[in-house]
Amino acid sequence: MDCSCIFLANGVSDVLGFNHPRRNCYVIVNHGQNPIDLCEGGHRCAPGASWLISKSDFEDRNLGSTSNAKIVAKFGAKEQLLKS
Repeated sequence: MDCSCIFLANGVSDVLGFNHPRRNCYVIVNHGQNPIDLCEGGHRCAPGASWLISKSDFEDRNLGSTSNAKIVAKFGAKEQLLKS
């Protein structure tokens, strides 16, 4: 399974600093105590970790209401930062 999940050691600054592809993506942080499954590819977000994931993976897995994943930044269709 192909996914767009990218682990971010330093959060949002990694997305901008490394110029990762960021069309329709969210930067999330796991504020819980258990890992969160991010995608069909098997990526998991450890407690306290930051990941760049696709908007569709976030919505398909209903991460906003079923986990402790918090969105810290949103990127839109033109790869621009929408919210931080």
